[in-house]
Formats: sequence, C-alpha cells, structure tokens
Amino acid sequence: MRRNLKNLFVLGGLLLGASLYAQEKTVTGTVTDPDGFPVADAVVKTTSGKEAYTDENGMFSIEAKQGDLVTVEAMGLPTQTFSVGAGSEYKVTLKPSETVELEGAVVTALGITRDKRSLGYASQEVKGDVIQAGRGSNALQSLSGNVAGAQITAPSSLGGSTRITLRGIGSITGENRPLIVIDGIPLANNNVNDTNTQRGGGGRDYGDGAFDINPDDVESINVLKGGPASALYGSRAVNGVIMIKTKTGKKGREDIVVNTGVAFESINQIPSLQNLYGGGASDTFETVNIGGKDYQIVDYATDESWGPRFNNQEVLQWYAFDPEFASDYMKTTPWRASKNDAKSFFNTGVAYTNSVSFAKSYESTNFRVSLSNVNQTGIVPNSTLKKTTAGINLSNKFSDVFTVTTNLTYTRTDGFNRPEVGYGDNSVAQKMFQWGQRQLDYNKLRDYKLANGNQRSWNRTSWDEGTPAYSDNPYWVVYENTSKDKRDRFYGNVEFKYDIAPGLYAVANVMGDTYDMQVSERVAVGSQAMSKYSEAYYKFTEMNYEGRIHFDKKWGDFSLNAFAGVNRRHKTQSRLSSSTNGGLVVPNYYFIGNSLDNPTTSSFRETSEVNSIYGMISLGYKNTRSAF
Repeated sequence: MRRNLKNLFVLGGLLLGASLYAQEKTVTGTVTDPDGFPVADAVVKTTSGKEAYTDENGMFSIEAKQGDLVTVEAMGLPTQTFSVGAGSEYKVTLKPSETVELEGAVVTALGITRDKRSLGYASQEVKGDVIQAGRGSNALQSLSGNVAGAQITAPSSLGGSTRITLRGIGSITGENRPLIVIDGIPLANNNVNDTNTQRGGGGRDYGDGAFDINPDDVESINVLKGGPASALYGSRAVNGVIMIKTKTGKKGREDIVVNTGVAFESINQIPSLQNLYGGGASDTFETVNIGGKDYQIVDYATDESWGPRFNNQEVLQWYAFDPEFASDYMKTTPWRASKNDAKSFFNTGVAYTNSVSFAKSYESTNFRVSLSNVNQTGIVPNSTLKKTTAGINLSNKFSDVFTVTTNLTYTRTDGFNRPEVGYGDNSVAQKMFQWGQRQLDYNKLRDYKLANGNQRSWNRTSWDEGTPAYSDNPYWVVYENTSKDKRDRFYGNVEFKYDIAPGLYAVANVMGDTYDMQVSERVAVGSQAMSKYSEAYYKFTEMNYEGRIHFDKKWGDFSLNAFAGVNRRHKTQSRLSSSTNGGLVVPNYYFIGNSLDNPTTSSFRETSEVNSIYGMISLGYKNTRSAF
C-alpha cells in the first residue's frame, strides 16, 4: 500500500512537470545585426506556427513553450534559430556561420567565386532547380519572372530567339542583349536572322545561341546587372552579364540522374474576326452561265472579306472547279462563315525532352558526363526541331598544388520548316488574319495540290483560272515552300591552376566557342511568288587565351582579394550565300542541268583580335568592402 502510494506521487509529479513544461509563456528578446545594431521588421516564428515582428528597436514578444524552436529571419541577413529554455528573455544576433557563407557564395566575372554580401554591385542568382522545373528546351526563358528587372520575351516561333534586356534599352539600333558566359566561356548569342526578319518584314527565325544550352546541365545562373559587374568583359558586356555555372561531380557522391518530360503548346490568342460577311469587294455575287446554267460566283481574286453578307445563299466555292475532285465539282454550297476557320489550321505542338547524366567523385578526380535530346513539333503543320547535347566536366588534382579542369559541350540542332514570321510571302498567319476570307473551310484547303502538281489556291485569279492572285494555299506553303537548317556547335574550357603559396595562385585558361550552320530555303514552282532556292553557310569561332594571378588573404576582420590578368581574344566569322533568281527547284533540293537563271552569290568574312590587361583589388573589413 505504501509502495503504491509512493508510485502515485511520483506519477503525479511527472504529469505536473509535463504540464508545466508544455505550458506557453511570453518570450521576449532583441534582434541585432553583426555590428550590434537593432534589426527592425525581422520575422520571428515558432514551431507551433506563431509569428511576430521586431519593432524599430529590434525587440519582439511571442508566445512559446519550453522546447520550441524559434526562427528569426531578416532580409539580407542569415537566418538564426534558438530553442526556448527555462528563461523568457533572449538576445539574437544575425551573424553569418560557415554554412550561411557557403550558401551566399556566387560566381562573379571570370568564374571567380565570392561571398554575395561582399559584392559592390547588383546580382541575382537563380538555382538550376528553377530552370529545370519548367522542362523547357531553352534555359534562359525560364529566367522570366525569377530575375527582378529583367525583361524576357520567350520565343514565339519554333526554336526562335529569346529576347533579354537587363538594364533597359540602351540602344535604338545596336545590341541590347546581355553577354552570356558559361563556365567562364563567353558564348556567342547572335542569330543569323536577316534584316527583314528582325524588322518584321518576313523571314524565318533560326534561333540564337541560348538554345544550345542544356537546361539539365545548369547548376546556377547569376545575373550581373551593374556596370562594375561586367567591367572585366569590356564593352560587349555593357548590357549586363548572365553567368551560367554547370553541374560537376560532388565530393563523396555518385549520381545517376534521368530526366524526362513532355510539354504541350497551342496557339494562345488570335485576332477577333467577324462572321457576318464573306470574301469579295461587293455586296452582291457575280452570276456566270456555265454549261447552260447560271451560278453565283464568289470574288476570289479579292483576298479580303468585304463581300456579301452570310445568308446561306447557294454559291460555287473555290474548290468546285477541279474535275478530278468529283464530289465537289460544280456543286453549290451554302454561303456562311466556316466552322473550320483559320484556328483549325494550327496543331498542338509537343516537345519531348530526355536527359541522362552520371557523376562520380574520387579522392583527386571528379567528373560528370551528360546526354540530352529534345524532339519538338510545332503548332504549324510540318515543322519539327531536334537537338542533341553531349557534355563532359572533368577535374583532376595532379598534386597538392596543380589542378586541371575541363568543360566540353557539343550540340547538334536540326530544324525543318520553321514557320515564317512577319509580313512575308510564306507567312501563313499574315495571309490568314490580315488578308483571307471568312468562309474558307480549312478541311477543304488540305487538298492543296492537283494530280499534275499544280497548286489549288482559294485565291483564284478568276473562277476559270486557278493561278493564285495574291495568296498561296496555306497547306501549299507549309508542305512545298519549306526550309532546312542544321547547326553544329562546340564550346569548352580548359583551366590550369597552380598554387604558388598560401593565398597566392595562378590560373591559365583556354576557352573556345565555335559553330557551323547551314540554312536552305525554297519557294516551289507554282507558288504565287517567283520560285527560287537559296543556301547559306555561317561559321563562327572565338578563342580566348587568358592568364591570371590571384592573392586572397584574411587577417582577423580584414581581408584582401586581388588579381591581375591578361587576355587575348581572337574572333572569326564568315558567311557564304547563294540564291537562284527563278529557275527550277526539285524536291530533293538539287538543281537539274543548266536550269539556274541568273544565280547570285555573296560572301562575308571578318577577323578581329583584342588584347587586354585587367585587374582588381578588393579590401574588406567585416562585412564592408571597397573595390578598385
């Protein structure tokens, strides 16, 4: 009995202790920065979901239980966490720890890693997870909405160029795009689009260098916006720099990663079109006697819809004049707006993206190899784009003082029949929405060719003459007036690093970016425009040879980071193009005999060399730095 009574008292004491332990109390405190100044508007959170803010003196008050974890966050300062004990008053200093400093490290100009807080200019980092989450084929378009102040226009055509501005429009006629640097390699982001394409006068957008970057290889992207950020890259970085760091093998880890994704796209918005009036320039039909019978004939030579009002009148449509299509020949149909109008012409584009990578790290060596493939069909029929990328990242420490690192990437892009944009002969959108007729049935337009190879265009010169007056059948455009493009690109970097003494080391780099591109276009015989065939070859090579010496040292609260270097840049670019002025073009893209009529050829070649000397010294005391 006495023992049971004793156990009861012990159990009661434990329950009372647990009750007291779990009871909430008011926890107060102050939050200061590393220099001891109060931090206002810091967020104070408990594990139970309670939240409070510090006042202008850095003071806070919050309800919490003993054992709760309290997290304190403030913009621009490292987060701190403490556990509530028996006391009720706490002092929190938001000072950096080793982990916080590592997470705050960013890659700056020339591939140099620095603590973000030590930089004297604006920068913003986007992690690779954000880039890969969209499973897009273009790495840079994923920056949209993730970089403050950046204006990013995603490509509106299959594999088209991505427009990026970081510091606003600096030139009306010149270049406004930032410089792209991947693993220290300045990457040419130019495109081969002609003046007409760029001004909206018609042409095909064959994309730019950003498309050659594999999103699954990106570890982080750091956007440098200020002038000092890009000063070391010279005048070509006046619009800012996009620094891309690719993935490497991690120490003590072995990773095999397989990514696959599928994306769908469809036409988002088309102009609002009326459904009251059909094609022509008069409110009445022309009456024509054919074979002893009177028919109402549509004015197909006018490629606009100012014609008669839709009222189910029986008329001969454009497809009723070809005897080989017996089901339609000389048969009238109701005059009304088509249910299968221009919108039904477009497909749902599908992009399949697959990649695999293997990374491994040993005691003195780490490497990563990757392979990816993009297979994409466009929203315009008969348009495809394929891209294959292979990359290797290898680093080996040959001794305690000598390390060699290399990054090599090869990309092959094959495009077929990228759609023409702007106001051009082969721009189907322009012919549909600026011109066109509202009664056109696009299911009928699919039969775009006669047995003899001639085109069946809705825009007939007259009812008894099928030659197109102004506009080709859109299906003739996408299946006969086609283009092909192929680009082979190789870029890479080899870096040699030698540690001379503690804090003193030398770096030598050889960096290259080169691509060859071939574009062929044709306008088939029987088109409204003059038939022709053209080919163009583009070649670009840039080599950078660089040497630097660095000195990084810390003495207590003081630090010194300094480097000096030399760079030699050699760039060559050339173009060779040839085009027929009429003549015969056959489907396999070869010429027959002496069928060329007045061919024209042009060529261009430019070579430049730039030698530069640069350097920087950065002095720091605690978190305050100055650079010159």
